[in-house]
Amino acid sequence: MTQRKLSKKERLKAATDQHESWLSSRGLSDSQLKTKLGNKYGRRIGINDLPDLSVKSNLPYTSGKVCENGAQKPTSVYTGVEIMGIGLMHKSNYVPVRRDHKQSAIDLATMRRN
Repeated sequence: MTQRKLSKKERLKAATDQHESWLSSRGLSDSQLKTKLGNKYGRRIGINDLPDLSVKSNLPYTSGKVCENGAQKPTSVYTGVEIMGIGLMHKSNYVPVRRDHKQSAIDLATMRRN
């Protein structure tokens, strides 16, 4: 006689029960944690205390502000006097056309038509 296959609901219930028993064997189930680590309202609180960060030392007082890393590098700004425009060389290859090389603009125009 073959054993019938458990339904999804029954398999989930069995897995949940097995997991709960595993947690309780290690002292980590919800009810155990509420009694061990909880406050008077049953809410979990942390295991470790926060460290005391108020350190008293003989060092001079610092403000805690983060200062800049130095002067800002000069950014390059295009003035608009060197480039005449943008030309299309092939399908989607855009190239800049310079003012001092007018022949390059003519070459780009004839390349698209030849």
